[in-house]
Amino acid sequence: MKRQTGRSRLLAVLTVAALVWSLALDLGGAQAAQVTATWANNITGNWNETARWSGLVGGDSYPNNDASDTYSIVIDGIAGTGPSSVTLNVSVAIDNLTVTSDSALTIANNNNLTVVSGATAGTITNAGTIALSSSGSLTNLIIGTGGTVTLQGGGNIALGNNGSNRIYSNTAGSVLDNLNNTISGAGQILSNAGRLTLKNETAGIIDATGTVALTVSDFTGATTLLNTGILRSSNTTAGNGGLVLANTTVDNTGSSNGGRITAIGANTHVDLNSATIQGGTLTTSGGGVIQTVTTGTGTLDGSTAQVTITGEAPSRW
Repeated sequence: MKRQTGRSRLLAVLTVAALVWSLALDLGGAQAAQVTATWANNITGNWNETARWSGLVGGDSYPNNDASDTYSIVIDGIAGTGPSSVTLNVSVAIDNLTVTSDSALTIANNNNLTVVSGATAGTITNAGTIALSSSGSLTNLIIGTGGTVTLQGGGNIALGNNGSNRIYSNTAGSVLDNLNNTISGAGQILSNAGRLTLKNETAGIIDATGTVALTVSDFTGATTLLNTGILRSSNTTAGNGGLVLANTTVDNTGSSNGGRITAIGANTHVDLNSATIQGGTLTTSGGGVIQTVTTGTGTLDGSTAQVTITGEAPSRW
């Protein structure tokens, strides 16, 4: 028998190692491919209706990210030629989402839409309407996987009149950067134990329009709410829930102290429940109030930029 030398043993080990590495790359090293799936023009239907989609791959019956492929979604591909309306009746994760100006996506009761973040993911271009339609069960728009999701397009995120509609993240380091959408209605926008940072840019609006409260909560410390746009209460129905800022610091000092908080009209109210307002402009008129609630505190912090109060003085301060 031929005796194996030390050098030949080393070459054998290296050869085996190379084969194992090559096999690992073949089996699991390939990145998932990103593809675009487009909903048919001028069609109303449910997300899981396979025939309504073009661009599905790998035998998928509807768009949903998996290990083989990830999806950028377009609803629909021809803006202005007739409305398309899609109901998300299953929970899915996607890379990017485009909703054209005459189209709508509704997240049905007890379903989740997750928009992930990454080098080629994390953009919501919404020129139409994205609706959260809870009838009592948690219904969620889940933001990011540790990076920024940009919300653009000038459309509307419409939260139905139910406290179980939620916008939040499950992953630390996630950011929702609202460039120019109006986020309106009722429910919750929450940091979820510091996992989400919320940026409401100059053209961004967060508006409590429902009779149920819209609660913005737990944006503190490293996840302070950065507002250079408008936070407002606009429902004039007696007894409405208003806009509630709970356990939250709102930093209005960006864009030359440009952040605004408003309550304009009878019965409109912004409630501060353990909330701090840094800089910006607070405006009330027509009977609207910005107020502390009996169970919490409100702090106006002018240490880095002036807090300006215009219109009627906030009551119950």
